[in-house]
Amino acid sequence: MDICELKHKLRQLRRLEQRIRFGVEIQRKGILIFESFFDLGNSNCCDAKYDLKRLSEMSREEYRNVMNEYWTCVYNELFKDKAIRAAGILKFDLPYDADEQTIKKRFRELAKLYHPDAGGDAEQFLDLMDTYKSLMRKKK
Repeated sequence: MDICELKHKLRQLRRLEQRIRFGVEIQRKGILIFESFFDLGNSNCCDAKYDLKRLSEMSREEYRNVMNEYWTCVYNELFKDKAIRAAGILKFDLPYDADEQTIKKRFRELAKLYHPDAGGDAEQFLDLMDTYKSLMRKKK
């Protein structure tokens, strides 16, 4: 496979991962599995597992194995994200399709109960804060 065709396929792959995991194309670096797997540059300065030269020299079977490994990692991350969200939704006692404002409202209610200044447990409050941050991060 030539380098231009390979770059085109890999860019499509990156866009597909973005749509599957986040629903939209994102511009932030460092959150895609793609970035740890593939280096689209011609230099070997990246920490990616596979660069273009190495991919272009692979046999069809080797390339298929790389793609299977990549998609396994993508889907593991996707399910981990969904599990974190589901755990947070359960902890907040919210419906699964709760929107951002519903999550904020419920967080404020629980924060009043668990805040140490209001007589709550500091450990529970910190756990509540972590859950809230993870839920809001997944919403964006």
